[in-house]
Amino acid sequence: MSKSFLTLLAVAIALVASLTTASLVRHNALTTQVAKESAYDRVMRTHTLRCGYVVYESALMKDPNTGVFSGIIYDITELLGKRAGLKIEWAEEVSFGSMIEGLKTGRYDALCINGWNSGGYSAFLSQTIPLYYSALDAYTWKGNNRFDHNLGAINDPSVKISAIDGTATKVIADQNFPNATQLTMPQTTDYITALVNVAEKKADVTFIERHAASMFMGKNPDKIQRVIKDTPIRYYANGLQMDIGENKLLAMFNMTLEEMLGSGDIDVILDRYRKDDPSSFLPVAKPFIE
Repeated sequence: MSKSFLTLLAVAIALVASLTTASLVRHNALTTQVAKESAYDRVMRTHTLRCGYVVYESALMKDPNTGVFSGIIYDITELLGKRAGLKIEWAEEVSFGSMIEGLKTGRYDALCINGWNSGGYSAFLSQTIPLYYSALDAYTWKGNNRFDHNLGAINDPSVKISAIDGTATKVIADQNFPNATQLTMPQTTDYITALVNVAEKKADVTFIERHAASMFMGKNPDKIQRVIKDTPIRYYANGLQMDIGENKLLAMFNMTLEEMLGSGDIDVILDRYRKDDPSSFLPVAKPFIE
């Protein structure tokens, strides 16, 4: 075998190896590019927003017989889709405990829920501008006036707070009343259970949205009462949520929602669901003085 033939063979082998390596690099680059497609890019490509949602009284309700959706957040999200030229796909029902994982794995593009700003979620989620506010109060069993105008009395080991992990009930208990005893439940627990525990005197107090408490008291009269206080114990801004890195999607949402606030459409939607108790959901204040 001649020396020149061996040289040509070596060159050919090197060329094939080089082409193979280049092909693998291109393949890996394409695979990485596809894997890293953002929710914003996916929404723009498909013209569809896939929503993860939590069934929650007044915010998003689903008829068990027909599957028809309704609620404040449902109406706002559907209108957002029309304004932004997007189809809304209600892709997956989730829980507050599982909702972040679905965003990470790309099962849906955003959380179309009545999301509340919380330090516990701040490393994982971005939230839109406030759409409206939820007022929270303390509730105790009927006839217990111990805490009226005296919330400090709750901060005592003899007082038991009904609290659900990962919710405002637990956050308020931890932050405002660290000395009280807690009757805690897992995050998957229905939030109404916090009120049931108080109604049955398993706990002395819990903290919950006014609307949810009003609905409970309407169905269970003379079981619980609101602790008398001049102002809510806390309020939370309701907004749609998405992965912490989705700045483009957040910007698109915010611009569209700002228009909806300015046009008065969100106030109209709120009025549909707060006729019985106007103080349940508080509108966003106008950014100007007339």
